[in-house]
Amino acid sequence: MGPRCTIDCFRKTSGWQAGFTLIELLVTIAVIGILASILIPTLAKARMRARQTTCMSNLKQLGVAFISYGHDNGKNVPYDANGSNSGWVGLMKKEGINDQVLHCPMCDKNNR
Repeated sequence: MGPRCTIDCFRKTSGWQAGFTLIELLVTIAVIGILASILIPTLAKARMRARQTTCMSNLKQLGVAFISYGHDNGKNVPYDANGSNSGWVGLMKKEGINDQVLHCPMCDKNNR
């Protein structure tokens, strides 16, 4: 009786090598692409919600600054005696409000 050829013997004699075939590689890339297409809108929604939360936080800080200004100065709301449009911005900066709070992240950066 001759020697029995096992699977290892068959692999060595037929030139078979371990690895991915082209079809397996294409299927893997397709699955990754489908998962990415599902994940990207979810990440975009999370980013939008983070911006909304930041905007609400900025509005809350402005409200607290307005109330603080009113308590400190005996006025209802901050105003500029010269009647300029943005006089309250300078007064709010004295209360500790910075430019990041005055700008909503949902708006365009050029929209001042």
